Amino acid sequence: EYVYGASGLLATVDDPGTAGQAVQYATPDHLGTPRAISDENGAVSRHDYKPFGEELTETENRTAALGYGTVDGVRQKFTSKERDSETGLDNFGARYYRSGQGRFVSCDPKPVTVECFLNPQRWNLFGYVNNNPLVAIDLDGADGKGKGGDKVISVFLKFAADQRNYETDRVTGQRTYEDGPGWQGLGGNGYSVTPFGSNDVTGIPGPPRYAGASTFEAALKNSEVVVYVGHGVGSTVDGVFRQGAINIDASYYTTDGVKDISRTEGSDLDPKPEASAKVICSFTCDASSKTGAYFTYTGVGQVVVVVNSGKDGETNVGTLEKAAHAFVRAYIASEGDVNKAAAAASAEIAAAGKKHERDRGDTVEVKPVKSN
Repeated sequence: EYVYGASGLLATVDDPGTAGQAVQYATPDHLGTPRAISDENGAVSRHDYKPFGEELTETENRTAALGYGTVDGVRQKFTSKERDSETGLDNFGARYYRSGQGRFVSCDPKPVTVECFLNPQRWNLFGYVNNNPLVAIDLDGADGKGKGGDKVISVFLKFAADQRNYETDRVTGQRTYEDGPGWQGLGGNGYSVTPFGSNDVTGIPGPPRYAGASTFEAALKNSEVVVYVGHGVGSTVDGVFRQGAINIDASYYTTDGVKDISRTEGSDLDPKPEASAKVICSFTCDASSKTGAYFTYTGVGQVVVVVNSGKDGETNVGTLEKAAHAFVRAYIASEGDVNKAAAAASAEIAAAGKKHERDRGDTVEVKPVKSN
């Protein structure tokens, strides 16, 4: 017998109801793929997979002593789908899937819709979850777009560390910059948080996670929450800043589409990117004036979280980062209550306003959007 939970396979029971019944427990990853099988005595086997579900064999670091290659009798493999031992195909319900190729062996049973033409990845009716297997899953083999991104929070930090808030020594004139709020290790309640940006901003050692346009647009489609922290692009008239775009890499996201600023002036705009994330946050100056109108919304019940920067249209970027961090922490603690998270972010801005006049009176707002 098999025991399933919300995350996938939880346990297998051999000879249930008898004195000699054997219970094995499965430890799944965020996709529901069983990665470790254990029993009352400890680990029985371990399994690692390539992105599209092909199981990795024993290597120098994946040895039999660690449980790799051990036969455990569990047929549920990639995303808890049963794998046929003879053909190696995974049974997704509506059709079979070949993990070695990252493709289904038959076409998507659902008819072609207009969505297929919005994203070229959807043109391939044999493809798997728009080629985003690290965060999306196909529950029944009939969802070319895929489900997923649940409890995945992607944070884009588009500013330099020396743009954070600072104190100036009255005698020496030397600036002392505030530390970042600490993005490393943020998570809990099943949520995973992935910060993108330079190491000195994220505070995470190792190779930096590139905060580029392609990464940003993938997150819009494959995360539950997308948080952008940085500078709005716009103009200041009579001392009031008004935002006209946000900037990722060489791309300006505007209300009319995406303009590649590396092109020659006057070139055509690319279409607005699709956004299916449940919550999209813009922690930028004067974000509320645009209300997230830079994207094509394809989900249901989506909201945008934006900063109302008050009469001058400006909020310090260090304060925006702290507010974003407070939002993410509260969102995780409340298990997805966006209003509680926005209240926590507003409280962080209010605290900063006691020290920085520019932030005084600024707030965070939650606004619903209409799916396109």
